[in-house]
Amino acid sequence: GAVGDGVTDDAAAILAADLAANANNSRLVFNSGTYLIKQNIALTHNPQWYGQGMPDNAFMTGSAGVEGTTIKFDTGYTLTITGSAGSEITRVRFVSLGIIADNSSQVVKMTYVNNSDAFEQVYLKQNGSGNGLDIDTVWTSNFSSLFIRGDNTLAVGSRMGTGLLCRNLLTGGGLLYFNQLTVRDFAKGSEIGSDTNGVGFLLSSISLSNPQITLCDEGLHIGYGVQSISIDAAYIEAITDGAGGGAGIRVWEGARSVSIIEPWSTGCDTSISIGKSGGSLSGQVVTVSIIGGQLSAVKDKGIEVWSGSLTSEININGVSFNPETGGAGDAIWLEDANHKGVYIRSCEFPETGSVFANDIVNIERASTVVDKDRSLIGALSTGYNIETIPSSKTLTLLDAKQQILTASGAARSVRMPTDAESAGQSPWFIYNAGSSLTNLIVRKSDNTTLLITLNDGDGAKLWCDGTSWYVEEITATLVVV
Repeated sequence: GAVGDGVTDDAAAILAADLAANANNSRLVFNSGTYLIKQNIALTHNPQWYGQGMPDNAFMTGSAGVEGTTIKFDTGYTLTITGSAGSEITRVRFVSLGIIADNSSQVVKMTYVNNSDAFEQVYLKQNGSGNGLDIDTVWTSNFSSLFIRGDNTLAVGSRMGTGLLCRNLLTGGGLLYFNQLTVRDFAKGSEIGSDTNGVGFLLSSISLSNPQITLCDEGLHIGYGVQSISIDAAYIEAITDGAGGGAGIRVWEGARSVSIIEPWSTGCDTSISIGKSGGSLSGQVVTVSIIGGQLSAVKDKGIEVWSGSLTSEININGVSFNPETGGAGDAIWLEDANHKGVYIRSCEFPETGSVFANDIVNIERASTVVDKDRSLIGALSTGYNIETIPSSKTLTLLDAKQQILTASGAARSVRMPTDAESAGQSPWFIYNAGSSLTNLIVRKSDNTTLLITLNDGDGAKLWCDGTSWYVEEITATLVVV
């Protein structure tokens, strides 16, 4: 039988025991110890491997620690679990163990797997340049308490591989659930879908609950083909490539229906990036919601939204933004005005201490004419409080149809679009300062032409005919509800 002393090659013994367990539809149970394997293991049935406990970080990174049950592949070898179309592998089960590899491929690869509680309390460690877990064409499977770690000796910018690679290159799949996924020390924490537009089939109904992505050059990528993904209570830390380009969560062009709920990120170049193109396909990002959470110690941007083919709504609701001391350009950066709907509601920005170096909302101007049937910031709704915008900053509004803004505290400045871009606009402004000594100042985009100054309790409706702005109505002593 297998020895588990970390020296003896246990491959033959493990394969024999696995075949016997599979023939009896039973579990293969490992004792504590380290089981060395000096060959590739290719399983084409439904393995059920149970250990005596997952090894700890110290042991997996080469120090003294809790050994648990560890399967250690010699350099260059890997574990694959492979079914085929119409003969998918079911009931894959790995529980309470660790698997170490040192290769340029992956620690474990699963292909054509269906209906499995695949991993529970499993630690995958990649000491080479390869990936951690590679999933291709997998349906209706659960992954719980899965820890994936790369080479922890590599510096920022030189890390390698992807921790979790989940794509459908062969045919469609989905209904995948990841609960307490932890990934660290890779060039890319995870890629769900494909970063390259047009590559792969649909990947539907993905759920990540309490994922943790840390110490990677890039964080959690949601790519082409993903149809409906929910990311709940993600913890994203220290995602930086050393050149300011790393993103904690990156939603590529070609993904659809992305829900990010209560994210918490710290120390990332950019916390959340939406809509950057990964290829030549005219893909789309359709409906992205970011609800609650805190984006702290932001190095460059809190949320960035790229232009191009975004064709539906992006909702940013109740997010708290805080920049890194001495860093961070913008809380929210929008590449240009060609978006159908970007909605920003009830967000919080720092008023004192570390504030964003550039703007709270920064819109990079495009050379193309703004489509006036689209709404760039469509719902800075009644009750939205811009008092947290530092008095030295401005909020830029483009295509601001029927905007209602409230503000309180020190004097604020709101900058409107150019006349040519503003035909037919009629935004309302309501100012609730709590003190008659402060003003809400509304300017044109040149930042010099004053449109109106509102005192405490005042409101005004402005209107533009495409040539000039007009103050259509002023109402004093408004009650803001």
